[in-house]
Amino acid sequence: MTYDYLPTYGVSLFGFRSDGSTDKLYWAFNPNQSVVTGACNQNNSQLTYCSLNGGPRTAGTGFEMYYVPIPYVHVALQQTFYSSFLGGGTFVDNTSGNLRKASDNNLTYLYLLVSY
Repeated sequence: MTYDYLPTYGVSLFGFRSDGSTDKLYWAFNPNQSVVTGACNQNNSQLTYCSLNGGPRTAGTGFEMYYVPIPYVHVALQQTFYSSFLGGGTFVDNTSGNLRKASDNNLTYLYLLVSY
């Protein structure tokens, strides 16, 4: 959803969600180094982050505020908030085995876009 105030200022609100099938053999972290199946094992990992419950669901919200001083210049600040990542509020960093919170993935962008 976007609201423009005159042609120079605006704000956007957004939400996102991606789902998929739960597959504990593929998505779930397995600390047992003798296991070689799935994408989240310690021996032959294909993924950097792994799910605790075997689900890939990721969701969040965010906003963007922008200023357009001239028609081809766009200055914006964007903030993204993750409410779930890989199936829940916490997930496993597969490189260290440590738990992380979904909010550890929150992002802030300040950018300038020049188009012609």
